Amino acid sequence: MSQMSGIYVASITPFTSRDTVNTEALEVLMNRNLAEGACGFFIGGSSAECFLLSHGERIQILEAAAALRRKQAL
Repeated sequence: MSQMSGIYVASITPFTSRDTVNTEALEVLMNRNLAEGACGFFIGGSSAECFLLSHGERIQILEAAAALRRKQAL
């Protein structure tokens, strides 16, 4: 089992003006965090944000993070 090391960012979940998850802004934010040295993310925030999101919103942010990871692997 590998050990986790480095900085893991407690990411926020950006929303549009229509109260939908802004996956484009989330990707921009995650790319910036990675460029600044982050090794990974704690998806859903760290102050109970995850529990305030709907099931569908949680799936959206996890899928956005997975899609970014796939893009980086190419």
